[in-house]
Amino acid sequence: GDEARMPAPDRAVPGVAKAGTPASGPPRPGLREQIGNTKRAGTGLVKAHIDLAKAEFGEILSLVKTLGVLAGVALGIALFTGNLVYVGTWLFLGEWLFGSLGWGVLHGLLFGTGILVMLGLLIVGVGAGRAVTAFLVSALAGVLVGLLLGSNILPNTVDTLLAGTSLAIGFDPGVLAVAGVVALVLGVVGLILGARAGGPRAAIAGLVGGVIVGFVVGLIVGGRYDWRVAAAIGVTVALLLWSVLQFVFGRSQIDLEKRFAALKPTETIETAKETKEWLGQQWANRRSKLGRR
Repeated sequence: GDEARMPAPDRAVPGVAKAGTPASGPPRPGLREQIGNTKRAGTGLVKAHIDLAKAEFGEILSLVKTLGVLAGVALGIALFTGNLVYVGTWLFLGEWLFGSLGWGVLHGLLFGTGILVMLGLLIVGVGAGRAVTAFLVSALAGVLVGLLLGSNILPNTVDTLLAGTSLAIGFDPGVLAVAGVVALVLGVVGLILGARAGGPRAAIAGLVGGVIVGFVVGLIVGGRYDWRVAAAIGVTVALLLWSVLQFVFGRSQIDLEKRFAALKPTETIETAKETKEWLGQQWANRRSKLGRR
C-alpha cells in the first residue's frame, strides 16, 4: 500500500524538455554570422538584379541594332528613290518638251544650283523674299529670251539690212553682225563696271570679258531656232540668271556677325563677368576688414 502512494518517477516525454532545462537544438548564430548572412543575401539580390538588367539591355540593344539597320536601309532607298525621281523628271521633261535629254540634265543642274544658292543665302540671313523676287525676274527674262529667239525677229531684220551680202568663209553674215553688236555693247558695259570697281586693269579685264561673253551671246541670239529650242534656251537663261540674281539682290542683307550673334552665349558671359567682379569686390572688402584688426 505504501508503494502505491509513492510518487511515480519522472518519465521523459520525447520532444518535451523538463522544467528548468533548456530545449535541445542547433545553436543560434552569432551577430557576426548574422551580418555575414545578411551581406551575402544582399549581394546575391543585387547580383540578380544586375544580371536581369544585363539580359534586358542586351535584348534592347539587339532590337535597336535591328531597327537601326532597317532604318538605314529605308533611308538609303528613300534617298535613291528621291534622286531617281528628281533626275528622271528632268530627263523626261527635257526629252518631252525640248527633244533632248541633254536639256533635262542642264536644267536639272541649274535648278539644283539655284536651290543651293537659296539655302546658302538663307543660312547667312538673307530673306526668302529676295529669292522669290529673283525667280520672278529670271522667269520674265527667260520668257523674253524664248520669245525673241523663237520669233527669229533679230536674224530676219539683220538679213533684210544685209540683203545681197555674202562671206567667203561660209558664215552667216547676219549672225556675225549680231554677235559683233552684242560683243560691243557688253564690252562697253564691262569696261565701265571694271573702271568703277578697280581702275585701269579692271577696266581692261572687264572690256575683254564683256567682248568675249557678248560675242558668244551674239552667236546664240543671232541664230535661227524653232520654238522648242528657243524655249529650252529661255529656261536655261532663267535658271542661270536665278542663281546670279539671288546673290545680287540678297548681298545687302548679308551680315554674318548679326546672323550668328545668337550662337554666342552673351548673357552667360556677361553674368559670369558680373559675378567675378562682385566676388572681387567682396574679397577686397573682406581683406580690408581683416587688415584693420
